[in-house]
Amino acid sequence: MTTIKNLIANSNLPKHFWGRVTDNAISEFEREFGLTFPKDYREFLNAYGSGSIGSFEIYGLGYPETGIPNLVFLLKNKYATDIREILSLFKSIPISNDGNFVYLVTNDRDIDFGKITYFYESNNTYQKEIICDSFTKYLKEHL
Repeated sequence: MTTIKNLIANSNLPKHFWGRVTDNAISEFEREFGLTFPKDYREFLNAYGSGSIGSFEIYGLGYPETGIPNLVFLLKNKYATDIREILSLFKSIPISNDGNFVYLVTNDRDIDFGKITYFYESNNTYQKEIICDSFTKYLKEHL
């Protein structure tokens, strides 16, 4: 079984992380925003917080709440109305940006829970496009 720690440890790309986040801090964030993190993303937060592998940036917790890649900053930023709207409508959070924000579905009642998606507007409504089945697979594709 491939774990987040194994994937990152086996990557030859340069790595920079902001440090592990406690289970209590993760749970507090989930409660504040009404989210449930899938096991693999929780593992990443717990071990690394947020950071980058090569040029691939992964949003999370653990970085000061003054900028990206901190999720609190992204979700509370007054200019990030589209991010907050997607959070409100779909309980999904941005975890990266490849030219467009890449989201993780964090609503454990959604059939797509734990999947990685894009959201785009079409006819004044958001459409969801699944791009990967899990955070682990998405990470593996970028390493």
